[in-house]
Amino acid sequence: MSIPSIIFKSEPVAENYQNLAFIVPSKEDAVSTENKWSQISRISAMVSNYNALLQMWEKRNEVNEAFKQSILNTYGKDASLKISFKDAEAAFGSSGLVTLIDITERCIKLTDQIIIELNDFLERFPSFAKTKISLKRLKNYGKLISYSNNDNKFLLEIIKPEVEVDFTSVMGLYGESIQVIKKRHTTGYEQL
Repeated sequence: MSIPSIIFKSEPVAENYQNLAFIVPSKEDAVSTENKWSQISRISAMVSNYNALLQMWEKRNEVNEAFKQSILNTYGKDASLKISFKDAEAAFGSSGLVTLIDITERCIKLTDQIIIELNDFLERFPSFAKTKISLKRLKNYGKLISYSNNDNKFLLEIIKPEVEVDFTSVMGLYGESIQVIKKRHTTGYEQL
């Protein structure tokens, strides 16, 4: 509840993968290729997850604005950051709070994991693509773009996985065990 609405303007990434056909490994290369970026489906999943994340943040902002409006309607001008969890629950309802907490945690976790995934793509895809492109032909058109974070401490801090959330304080609100709540907040990137 201490995370404000996130104001952003972003366009979804167009999902057109025809031009990536060159990365698909041949049958001979398929066995020896262990580069995850040789799979168009992996790139597609990353882009789709990014686009879905934009929509999730928009929905989260709507729920957050409804929450703030409920607090103002219930407690008026005297509403402050000092309201208790019980006060928030009384104003917005248990299901409203669960929705707000759920979508906020999902947005944060998926944002962190998409940042890590995009960074990995930016670092590794150009090197892999070089093995699939005749660089002599590219010479007449430009060069292959590459990315480096140059060991920038700020960027390296951003791409660290998030601290695992402790759901102990909201277990009663959810009416579920911590294991069930944690499972609900998995994104699929955890095992990758």
